[in-house]
Amino acid sequence: MSGEATLYAGEIIEALRYVDDAKPDEPPYTGFLPERILRKFGVPLVDGTIPGVAVITGKAKDAKAGAALVKDLQAKGILVMLVNDIIEQCIEENIKVGVDYLTFPLGKFTQIIHAVNFAARAGLAFGGVPKGERARMLEYQKNRVPAFVIALGELDAVTVAIGAGALFMGFPIVTDQALPPELTISGLLEPEPDYGKIVKLALELRNIKLKIVDIPVPITVGPAFEGETIRKKEA
Repeated sequence: MSGEATLYAGEIIEALRYVDDAKPDEPPYTGFLPERILRKFGVPLVDGTIPGVAVITGKAKDAKAGAALVKDLQAKGILVMLVNDIIEQCIEENIKVGVDYLTFPLGKFTQIIHAVNFAARAGLAFGGVPKGERARMLEYQKNRVPAFVIALGELDAVTVAIGAGALFMGFPIVTDQALPPELTISGLLEPEPDYGKIVKLALELRNIKLKIVDIPVPITVGPAFEGETIRKKEA
């Protein structure tokens, strides 16, 4: 229940930020993901064209390791949402973000709630879940929204509280930090200090199975990019 309360608190805090300013976040931060983004990516999520959603929060052990995680997810066609210092680390390593790359730097602190908000709105828009149907929404999130969280760096009180909210929604968490046995929840909350194995474990926990063909081209390739144009500077 503490996780559920955290989600409500985060939503209230973020809503207040938008009361006097329709666009309170400056680039590169996106903040709230508008309806056009939900419509663009909601259907591909439902039909499996986009196989999953990764929310990466915190700070990687170094910028190159964090960037490699994001590039790995992008190459797999995963929709990526970034929160906190991992955003600056990706900028440092020239990781491409935005709609064209299925990667959204939401912002910091309570901006992570925009990832949960996106998932909940997907349930309302595409899952046929009526407003107020709490149990049905949770069931939809657990069984139909293939989302997971990768928590990097020190697990402070805010990260732990939001992590409890992710578990409440049924989203498994992988962290690069050591966890005492009493905090590890098999299948839901597991540690993996090896950055080369984090994505693999996260996909396994969410039961996301991919058929990847490694094509030696300098761009991200996958079903989610069908119909996209290759720009000259990327060729």
